[in-house]
Amino acid sequence: MINYCLDVGVLLSPEDKYFECYKAYDNDKYGFHDENQIAYLAKEKEDAISYGKAYVKNGVDRTYAVLTYQGECENGNDGDFDDGCVEGFEYKHENVIYSVAKINGRIVENFLEEE
Repeated sequence: MINYCLDVGVLLSPEDKYFECYKAYDNDKYGFHDENQIAYLAKEKEDAISYGKAYVKNGVDRTYAVLTYQGECENGNDGDFDDGCVEGFEYKHENVIYSVAKINGRIVENFLEEE
């Protein structure tokens, strides 16, 4: 079973005192203060992207959503996943499938790909 992780929250800037604690995705520009991680099955990939887009659209400035490929998960083999911190997920840039953020009031898709 192949699974994805949708990580949602608010971006921190390097000036934020908690920035170092929330660095992820091999990225030095943002800290990823997560509010939730949601597991999705492979067949639910488009649902995950749609949820991430809506989450960011309805969020405050600097809200983000990042979808990562996680391969076969260590937990949730029965396909039942609840919202919340899912153990065993890795937050690596090479696993990013899709990212979106509200930056300066503008929705920016695939913001992790920008230089």
